[in-house]
Amino acid sequence: MNFTAYTSSGGQKAFYLQRDGVTVATVNFYFNVNSTHLTMTTIYYIDSSLNTSSHTYSLVIPTGVTVDTQDYATMIITEY
Repeated sequence: MNFTAYTSSGGQKAFYLQRDGVTVATVNFYFNVNSTHLTMTTIYYIDSSLNTSSHTYSLVIPTGVTVDTQDYATMIITEY
């Protein structure tokens, strides 16, 4: 998953990918430019459980980080 966001305070922030409310992947990103939309490091998650039921995925945005209409997210899901 790739996405963009910005912060006015800078510093390191942790983002979490959750599946059905459980954190399955984490990425840390250091904002060294304030108030600029930046692309976060890609979050990778491989589900090897072979569970084919429906799931809800969500991205947890940390306090102090803003995502607005100028930002985007891309998630690629591959079933095999």
